[in-house]
Amino acid sequence: TFSEPKLILTVDDVYYDVADVEFVNEKLYVFGTMWTREENTSYAFYSVSDDFGNTFSEPHKLFNQGKMRQDIVTTTSNGVIYILMDDEKDYDEKGSLYIRKILSDGTLTDIVNVNGGKTTVTYPKFAVFEENVYVSWMDRVNERGNFGITERWYQVFTKSHDGGKTFDDVITFNSDPKSIDTVGTEGDFVFAHGNSVYVLWKSEYYDGETQSFKIYLAYSDNQGKDFAIEPVPLNDELSQHGYMISKLDKNNFYQMGMTSKNYPFNDAAVYFTSRNFDTDTVPVDILKGVSTQIGWMPDFATNENNVYFVTEVNNDQNCILYSYSNDGGKSFSDVVNISSKGTPKTCLGIEDEIT
Repeated sequence: TFSEPKLILTVDDVYYDVADVEFVNEKLYVFGTMWTREENTSYAFYSVSDDFGNTFSEPHKLFNQGKMRQDIVTTTSNGVIYILMDDEKDYDEKGSLYIRKILSDGTLTDIVNVNGGKTTVTYPKFAVFEENVYVSWMDRVNERGNFGITERWYQVFTKSHDGGKTFDDVITFNSDPKSIDTVGTEGDFVFAHGNSVYVLWKSEYYDGETQSFKIYLAYSDNQGKDFAIEPVPLNDELSQHGYMISKLDKNNFYQMGMTSKNYPFNDAAVYFTSRNFDTDTVPVDILKGVSTQIGWMPDFATNENNVYFVTEVNNDQNCILYSYSNDGGKSFSDVVNISSKGTPKTCLGIEDEIT
């Protein structure tokens, strides 16, 4: 059962967006951006509930930048909430990326400038492990080439080993010189566990006729001091179409790519691969032998060496497909429909047996 909807904010004449929610230290935190006509300005805020969402505090200001709809990203580590936010400069204008924390006792720390205002800031993400904070985003720069000054994106990175109090110089990951640009990846693209750090980005290619993409992984096993850069195995399956979800479970890095197969019928394909340190598995199609289309957002969960996959079919809730792996994604069980409705034909593309 659920309570009736409640107003989190009761301030009049306010437009606001909820950006993130965290539950930590038995308190519920809601983060967002707010703008009022009277003040004609906006600011990032958080509101907190200590009675499991029954009542909320008045909004607390986090940043006051005078901009609308700033990107806010949050994560937790050891009872501390880390908050990452940019000042929403235009994508080709240098701006600042900020971080601050809410400590376990509710104290709000001072604002720290992550990049010193030395880069443009687009689509920032970060990961925290213990006192290590790893931040990555896209920087747009001007370059001189054979055809004069051109603009392109690069994936950049910085790190902190003192809980976000200070940050190292920003580094730029090497992009394939054959690519025409760097574009953002879907979902999270910064991951950390132990001494390991993973950063993903997507490079765009065009040969005059065909547009294609490759996803690159920068991997460090020494807390971001040095990185090895290589394309991910799923590139061979997703070069022109499809999208990818990545997750880290301790030292196991999992990637699932959604695309199509069996041209011209274009049945759905869901390829899965895993990585443990320097070893990648061969991509396997979870939907092997299944002829169907899937919903927009299939997902998977992991627990140790077990992987659990689930998806809708054609956005039809009568069909919910499920498969699992007990060997870290090297192989998967036959796909089954776990909905009480739906038929083998509509859900799995299995033709009815005709006697």
